[in-house]
Amino acid sequence: MLKLLYMRKKIVTLLTVALLMMLCAGVFSACKKESAVKELNIYNWTEYIDEEIIDEFETWYEEVTGEKIEVNYYGEFETNEQMVELFDSSEFAGDLVCISDYAIESLVNRNLVKVIDKTNAAVKPNYNYFNNIEKEIYAKGDDFKYNLSDYYLPYSYGTLGIMYDTEVITKKEAENAGYGLLWNSLNKTELNGGIYMKNSLRDSYAAAALYLREQGALPSKFSKYTIGELISSADDELIAFVEKALIDQKQFLSGNGTAGGCVYISDGLAEYIDYTELSMPVALMWSGEAISIIEEHPKYAYFVPKSGGNFFFDGFVIPKAAKNPEAAQFFLSFLCRPDIAVRNSVVVGYGSAVNKEILKGNSEACALLLEAGYDIDEFFADSIRYPSYAKLALMQDFTKNKEEILGMWEGILTS
Repeated sequence: MLKLLYMRKKIVTLLTVALLMMLCAGVFSACKKESAVKELNIYNWTEYIDEEIIDEFETWYEEVTGEKIEVNYYGEFETNEQMVELFDSSEFAGDLVCISDYAIESLVNRNLVKVIDKTNAAVKPNYNYFNNIEKEIYAKGDDFKYNLSDYYLPYSYGTLGIMYDTEVITKKEAENAGYGLLWNSLNKTELNGGIYMKNSLRDSYAAAALYLREQGALPSKFSKYTIGELISSADDELIAFVEKALIDQKQFLSGNGTAGGCVYISDGLAEYIDYTELSMPVALMWSGEAISIIEEHPKYAYFVPKSGGNFFFDGFVIPKAAKNPEAAQFFLSFLCRPDIAVRNSVVVGYGSAVNKEILKGNSEACALLLEAGYDIDEFFADSIRYPSYAKLALMQDFTKNKEEILGMWEGILTS
């Protein structure tokens, strides 16, 4: 009897131990599974995505791959220079970075980004949307010294131009003045202290260079430059002319007059107008930002001067140090889905890099536009959102005198 009791106790003990082991194994397995959740680190411009799609991507990714993923989204960057600085940090752990054309060129030149595999090898065949991209954007990218097409996925594109208040300036006055509007060539007292410039070296440099050529104020050798060559030139003589033009301009800028605020502003001009309730008679502006403002304040208009201007695209790159490049490519494919592309275009104001004919032909994308209050034909015919490429050029990376130009810009900002 004692032996039988002993055996029963032993069996109970063994069962208890086994149960505990199973429970521990379950906890361990859960912990292991939890710790195995992939992370995707994305860096982007301020207010440059429909942030609701982040959670939707996490759900979609799990449905497609069977694996959980957590997206860490950092969307507070304002300049390409800030983005480039990320790559110079040994602690940088980004998987995707949205950055502009000339900065992509610089990163490719420094061998800091991976080739993006846009074939079915990277993303499951039924979920590969890379072919939706507008091929013309890649064609524009081929203008660079390096073949950039393999290293980025176009996200959106636009132009650098001028927004103006139609209650202060007529369309004819604006078009005749061109870039001169930014230097108050109309001699309107309403513009003194009411002109806004971009807190962006490349954009302000381009506007000044184009203004100087428009005014016939540059040496004759620069008249032979194409638009792209002029806005990308780091010629010593041009730097000096641009510096003087930007210094001369400061007397008309917002921080030096009654319009208040600061002299150079990056993003958030729409919110700035709403918050301050100020008129913004003239501003150097990105087209997508202009669309957002005009939709809320119809008295404003936007144009690229007839002398020409800057066409730009922003694209996502995968850093060489990325820890999760495969998931990054799934995210890029997700961005190319017509419904997702339309939602992002509505939020950011720029033309989507997804071919507009594909968007127009997608019932879900069109339904989303109607829901957002847009007329479908007008949306895709908007020349601000979908500009003509005529007389537009991409900026190239400065190949020399970078430190001199940066020093010049710092001097402009602090003088």
